[in-house]
Amino acid sequence: METYQLLKELCDLAAPSGRERSAAETLTRLLDGRFDRMETDPLGNLLVEKRAARADAPTLLLDAHMDEVSFAVTGEKEGFLTFLNLGGVDPRILMANEVLVHGRETVPGVVTCMPPHLSTAEERKKAPAVKELCIDVGLPQERVRELLPPGSAVTLRAELHELSSGRVAGKSLDNRAGAAAVLLAYLNVWERIRNYNLKLLFSVQEEVGLRGARTGVAAAEPEECVVVDVTHAYTSDARREETGMMGEGVMIGIAPILDRGMFETFRALAQKQRIPHQIEVMNGSTGTNAFSIHNYGTGVRTGLLSIPLKYMHTSVELIDRRDLRSTVDLLSAYLLEREGAFGRV
Repeated sequence: METYQLLKELCDLAAPSGRERSAAETLTRLLDGRFDRMETDPLGNLLVEKRAARADAPTLLLDAHMDEVSFAVTGEKEGFLTFLNLGGVDPRILMANEVLVHGRETVPGVVTCMPPHLSTAEERKKAPAVKELCIDVGLPQERVRELLPPGSAVTLRAELHELSSGRVAGKSLDNRAGAAAVLLAYLNVWERIRNYNLKLLFSVQEEVGLRGARTGVAAAEPEECVVVDVTHAYTSDARREETGMMGEGVMIGIAPILDRGMFETFRALAQKQRIPHQIEVMNGSTGTNAFSIHNYGTGVRTGLLSIPLKYMHTSVELIDRRDLRSTVDLLSAYLLEREGAFGRV
């Protein structure tokens, strides 16, 4: 499967938190029946299973969230739409952005932006709050009220495109890049897995509180889990120790909630197979679904692999395809290593 086309298909679709069905349907089609069981839970999580050859086999879960940062219409003001955030979007990047409003029809729009000619010097020094912004869809007030009622979802409007040196930019690479990595690694190894149940959780509502992972892990009941997400890549205005370098490989997470043995296995496999990798040191929750998964029940051994990404939660998120490839390679190697380890038990 060609990586860029896969990424483009996943990133260009609209799947905001709570409305991830289009992403689930696309991933289902891309799996092309290569699984033993698939279900969608009441929250919208997509759970895929490749069963082991024996009934008492352990379960390994792979998680990647499907949703993207988005907004919701709260009302209408003289033909302009008011809205609120669904996820952590910095209001400084919103002005003059193109969006799609998904109501009774999908309508393009732009986030309002006061021209500098009409604003004061003091107003230009600060970014307006989201509640001070509106969306202009270019329609008469009556049509706005008819087509785009309160509760309509709003997504950033951007298409994935290639830059130089193997880099791509667009919206929702957080976390369709992670979903692509899980899908590609699974397709690499699924026919060779016999000694454990391999389950994929394409989870919902991560951007609004890691919610889908809480119900998804309950349905999967794994002994261990690998979460795949994105993390911050280095830019000149960021702290080097808090970021990863683009093009230098997958980030292997180490944190109190993450299993140390899984971390050591990831690192040893990366070194042995010469897979480019970096170490990401974190505290607290990691800001990923690992936090919702690691303490399910009596505890789930959890590891975290992340893809360095610039400009998170914008319409120009940017990754290096070499980092995606190293994530797929390391995850594939880990799944095969667990096949051997579980086979010796």
